[in-house]
Amino acid sequence: ASPSQKTSTNADAAAPKQPTWSDVVSRRSSTASAAVSEATSRSLHEKLLSPDRHRKDPEEVQRDYERKQELAKRKREEMETQRQEKLRDAEEKRQERLMQLQAKRRTDKSTIDERLRKAEALYQQRLAERQRKAGKEASKVNGVKEEIAFIGELTAQSNKTELEARLEHAEARRLQMLDVAAKSSEKAAREEAVRQRRMALEEAKMSKLQARAVQKFGGTEEEGKVRLSTAERE
Repeated sequence: ASPSQKTSTNADAAAPKQPTWSDVVSRRSSTASAAVSEATSRSLHEKLLSPDRHRKDPEEVQRDYERKQELAKRKREEMETQRQEKLRDAEEKRQERLMQLQAKRRTDKSTIDERLRKAEALYQQRLAERQRKAGKEASKVNGVKEEIAFIGELTAQSNKTELEARLEHAEARRLQMLDVAAKSSEKAAREEAVRQRRMALEEAKMSKLQARAVQKFGGTEEEGKVRLSTAERE
C-alpha cells in the first residue's frame, strides 16, 4: 500500500462513528421506558404511603366485626362445653367416691356384725364352760354353786357390754369421719363450679365490651382492647 492509502485508513479509524437511525430509536425507547418505570415506582410508593390505603370501608369493618363476633361465640361455646365436661367429671367422681364410701360402710358394718356374732358365740361357750365347772363344784355345796354361777354371769355380761360399747363407739367415729369426707368433697365440687362460672361470665363480659368498642370506633380487636383499657382507667 502507498503512504497515501495508509493515511486515509488511519483517519477513518480515528474519526468518531456516526450513530445510525436504529441506534437513535433504541436509545429513545430505553429513555422512555426508564421514565415510565420511574413514574410507576413513584406512584406505587405514594399509594403505599397514603393514609387512605389503611382506611377500611364500612362493609369491611362490618365483616371484620361479624367475623370476630363469630370467633368469640365459638370460643364461649368451647369454654362452656369444657366447663360442663369438668362439672360432669366432678359429679361422676363425687358419685364414685360416694359409692365407694357406701360400699366400705356396708363392708365395715358386715365386719362389725360378724365380730359381734363371734363375740356372742365365744361368750356362750365360756359361759357354758363356767356353768359346767360350777356344776361340778355345786355338787358339793349348793351355796357355792349359786355364788359361782352368779359371779360368772355378771362377769360375762360386763365383758359383753364393754365390748359392744367399744364397737359402737368405733363405728360412730368411723361414720362421722366418712360423713365429713363426703361433705368436704361436695363443697370442693361446688366451689369449683362457682369459680368456673364466674370466669366464664367475666370472659363473656370482656368479649362484649371489646366487641362494642370495635363496633363503635372500628379498627382491630387489639385496638378495641386498648380503647377499653383507656376508658376503664379514665
